[in-house]
Amino acid sequence: MSTHGVALNMSVGVPEQGRVAPVRRVTGVDGVDGVSRRDVGQTSDVASAKPEQTHRMSTSSLVRCSLLSIVSLLTSSTAAAFEIVVDPGHGGTDPGASGCNLVEKTVALDVSLRLQVLLEAAGQDVLMTRSTDQTLTLQGRANLANSNGVDRFVSIHNNSATPAATGTETLYDDSLAGSVSQCSVVQRHMIAAWGLSNRGCKVRNELVVLNSTTMPATLSELGFITSCDIDAPLLRGTADKQEMAQAHFDALDEILGFDGPTATGTLRGFVVVDDGRGVEGIIAASVRITGARVTVLGRVGDDVTDAGGWSFALPAGTYSVRAEADGYRPAQRECDPLAAAGERFCSIPLVAEGDGEGEGEGEGEGEGEGEDPGEGEGEGETPSDRIVIRNKPGATGGCSCDADADNGAALPVIAGLVLLRRRRRSSKVRGMSGHSLLALVIATSTASATPSLPSTKAKTKVKTSVSTPVDGAVVERQRLSLPGVTLAQPSPRGDRLLISDAGFAGLAVIDIATNKRVQLDDSARSGFAARWVGDDVARRLAGPPFDGQPQLLLDAKTGAVTGPFTEHPTHVVAQIDNTIQLGRRLDEAGRMTRQQQLSPPGRRAIMPTLVTRKNDVVITFQTIDGGDHVSLLRLVPRGDDLVVVASIEFAGADARLAADGRTLVYVVSKDDGHHVLDSDVVIVDLDNAFTRLQPVRVRTTAIERAPGVADVASDGSRVVAFVVDTDTNNVVVATFNAKKR
Repeated sequence: MSTHGVALNMSVGVPEQGRVAPVRRVTGVDGVDGVSRRDVGQTSDVASAKPEQTHRMSTSSLVRCSLLSIVSLLTSSTAAAFEIVVDPGHGGTDPGASGCNLVEKTVALDVSLRLQVLLEAAGQDVLMTRSTDQTLTLQGRANLANSNGVDRFVSIHNNSATPAATGTETLYDDSLAGSVSQCSVVQRHMIAAWGLSNRGCKVRNELVVLNSTTMPATLSELGFITSCDIDAPLLRGTADKQEMAQAHFDALDEILGFDGPTATGTLRGFVVVDDGRGVEGIIAASVRITGARVTVLGRVGDDVTDAGGWSFALPAGTYSVRAEADGYRPAQRECDPLAAAGERFCSIPLVAEGDGEGEGEGEGEGEGEGEDPGEGEGEGETPSDRIVIRNKPGATGGCSCDADADNGAALPVIAGLVLLRRRRRSSKVRGMSGHSLLALVIATSTASATPSLPSTKAKTKVKTSVSTPVDGAVVERQRLSLPGVTLAQPSPRGDRLLISDAGFAGLAVIDIATNKRVQLDDSARSGFAARWVGDDVARRLAGPPFDGQPQLLLDAKTGAVTGPFTEHPTHVVAQIDNTIQLGRRLDEAGRMTRQQQLSPPGRRAIMPTLVTRKNDVVITFQTIDGGDHVSLLRLVPRGDDLVVVASIEFAGADARLAADGRTLVYVVSKDDGHHVLDSDVVIVDLDNAFTRLQPVRVRTTAIERAPGVADVASDGSRVVAFVVDTDTNNVVVATFNAKKR
């Protein structure tokens, strides 16, 4: 077992029938002796004379818990943390299975919350799909994980059977090697914990949370909730559930190694001619300087002689790079933190010799005055007032305990200080001294850290009514047999498809007429949210795919990197702590100021996309709490700002806009917590002002997913493509004509 917490060996009494009684291991029990990391107030249910009793913490205990959280965070290892999604199955209106006076959704949540405590106490970042009894769709859970770029996905469930059965099993999708190995380790640790009948690892490629995630994923069936004599007592027992949480923690620790990741990331960029604005002026069309020399400061041998497009494979961390070229003044800049297995752009602008003498002489200080008044002239790219720490919507702090009334077992403590949750990619904050970070915590607890865009008197927000989708005239052109495809995005002319394989691995282009395939990229997860940009393809960088970073532009014929791609010259939309923020772009690394939250307060929002049209901007994103919804916003320029003038919401998920913003496609589906029962693609024709919206539903006899759309002709016809779940996993290519409806 890992030594990240306090380990106690405790007697467990007489073994129960059908299982081997292992030695109990409880991590993070209440008490401060020997705690080297965050003590989050986990109650010692095993040691308590009344393990079913609800524990209430006094004010002094809460203060102690908070102080311990601060102290342990300040003294914890600086190794980069992994981010892990813990997914308690079912919830809300979907109770899951029931039996023996137990309900699956409650047992799954209990074990998952205990696992969260263990992982966070070990310094790992945990993203819970739900922390309360709420309704979520299967696709919403997968999209939440994908949009945050997490490392692992673990779903917690219970089995049921008639007649009663017993045992533990783990489910996985065999198209991802990482899922196969994760399944083996998780299953082994669960069997060691409870000693139930070993039902093994089972392939279940049809489950959404296993086949639609970009990272290795498993679904644990802890035991049979209908087995009242053998399995149910374990699913009910407080200490037993703690033990199962520990088993999952030990499995993840074995897989990942919580002492810190060893994988490298990729730092890439271009050397360009400074247009007078420093890094703020870097765009895809900036003039490249070839033959420049680029060096990572402090590292021997890191030198590139042809910097038309340079890249370095580096361990996680923050780096400074320096560029030199004949006829230009040398310059250097500090790059945004690089995560293990992540990517960052860090292009460098150079000023020609003799230009701007006396201005911006300090290396890396930039040339511009900044976006906001009072920022100073060229004082660097990351002044301290741009560091923003936010709570995740719906998160709660504190260390109180509560009871599980349904099962008569106390739920574990969930919190600590949520404000201080370790974020894998917040290296700047983790790199502060203890005193500096403590001061930042105190400051952020008493003041808002999220500035808003200036209010505009003329600003209006119009809620446009939308009719229920109707069955539409979508003419199927052909079907392509492409097993395992998770992306089907038609090109602007509708003659090619951008596709990606299982787990959104790699990117390829398929000619629809000839079925000829050109492989563009072999990177893991590179297909997630990839899109056409004219005749090129833009893919998201590794890491959190919607963090405001520019996208990597690839030549659709060769796969060659042609530059960074940004959706808008001055603004960027980003997913920050699962809210959607619109802000002013500072540089090609996507950092923002003057942020405005576009997503509804209190609802987690993910997967933003911005498309620039002739006279306005269209933004889409998805919310997942209480069911999937697609938000569609129209914004118009007013002065230096973009102002929302229309906001529309559809029930659905996986929204995609055509490249010119004239057509929206998304999916509506129903599921039972395990399987998708029904799913249809919906197409919306968008006129310039959003005044004519007629959603059209495509109906087939199969499950439809992964929609894509492209405008292909001046007569209004479009090509629509989507995957249907059949034995051959066909991709349907169809024509949609808005004018004939």
